[in-house]
Order: sequence, then structure tokens, then C-alpha cells
Amino acid sequence: MFRYKLQRIRQKPLLATTLFFWSIYWLFNFLDKFFGGEKVSFWVGKDRLTQLTGFFGEIGITNPLVISGILILITLVEILAFYFYHKALINIFKGINPQKYFLKATVTSILLFSFFVAGDVVFGERGEVLEHTIYA
Repeated sequence: MFRYKLQRIRQKPLLATTLFFWSIYWLFNFLDKFFGGEKVSFWVGKDRLTQLTGFFGEIGITNPLVISGILILITLVEILAFYFYHKALINIFKGINPQKYFLKATVTSILLFSFFVAGDVVFGERGEVLEHTIYA
């Protein structure tokens, strides 16, 4: 049975590798939000809430509920991107056409990266613009 599933991946190795990469990327990206600057074993999280508070403070938005809500919304969309990529990868294993979930994942990623880049430009984060456009 396992050999049969590997055979399906061999038929679409580039797609399977791409789906695996982006699944891991979005998994780590949303997990990073939970560590919030803490060092946990091998992982050092970045405190995104503090970072966003500084960014939004520069444009006059200081309400912590608004900033936390935006961070939660971003995290939920990242989880959605992970889910779509992961589901497309699982569909390859099952012999189901992954195209539907791959398209949803790609659109979700494009929207996220567009949002990130727009925010980076508004907040003057040139280094972050470079980072986000490298992946996009």
C-alpha cells in the first residue's frame, strides 16, 4: 500500500515537493505566532503583537483589541493556507486531483503576501518588503 502511494508521488514529484514546501512554510509561519518571542527548545518566536503594535502606533491606531484582532485574522488565514496546501498534498497520496485545493492555496498565499507587502510599504519596513517579495 505504501509503495502504491509513493508511486503516485513519483508521477507528480514537482507538485508534491512544492505542496510539501508551502505546507511546511505556512505551518511554521502560523506556529511562530504562538511562541510570541519566547524561546522554546530549538524555536525562538518573534513577538508579532509587539511588532504590529509599533507599526499601527505609527499611523495612530493604538487600540490593542484592533491590533490583536488583525493578528488573529492573519493567523487564521495562514492556517487556511496551510490547510489548502496540506489537503492538496494528501489528495496526491489518495490519487485525487489536487488542483482545486492547490488553486485555493495559491490564491490564499497571493492574498497574504500582497497584504504583507502592502503593510510593509505603508509602515516603511523595506527589509520585510524584500523578504516577502522573495517568497512571492
